[in-house]
Amino acid sequence: MSQKETKKTTTKKKSTTKKRNPDGTFAKGNDFAEKYDESYADKLIEFFSQPLTRTEYKRSYYQNGQIKDEYPVEITTDFPTMGMFARSIGVSVSALKAWAGITEGGKYKHDRFASAYARVKEWAGGMMESGALSGKLDANMAKFVLTNDYGKQDKQVVDTTINGISEKDLALIQRVEARLKGKDGGEDAK
Repeated sequence: MSQKETKKTTTKKKSTTKKRNPDGTFAKGNDFAEKYDESYADKLIEFFSQPLTRTEYKRSYYQNGQIKDEYPVEITTDFPTMGMFARSIGVSVSALKAWAGITEGGKYKHDRFASAYARVKEWAGGMMESGALSGKLDANMAKFVLTNDYGKQDKQVVDTTINGISEKDLALIQRVEARLKGKDGGEDAK
């Protein structure tokens, strides 16, 4: 029995992913950068304008097939996210952020899209809050998302600095501090 030696050769595939420019924008030739369309601003607003719930009707029937009774049931729909929108138009969330971003010159890359992006971020935060308060969304998940994606804080930050103390109050504080340290506090000490 003769055996033939076979050589397997593998060739490395070149990466088709384009790099980004130093300022974070997509390099020329990157499909995501060139994919932008002015209609995306309107599509973004439309995507986030969907209601949080839909109404369906639950029916019970008689044996003969006629409707016995019918009542509405409110069903929570999928909460719209930037990731879901990005997927619907075939790009990544980072592409959306790049389109809404500011260039080195201080201008928006795409004014209409940047405005729509800011508006839907505010809407989504408001929908998240109202959905959690009404019980349509899980409150713990809403708290997590609002804290991490919308800049809400979990606890209050209290400023404890004191401004505007009168000289009389300051002198009193200094006398008390001196007494606590065991030094003579002045005229009141006997």
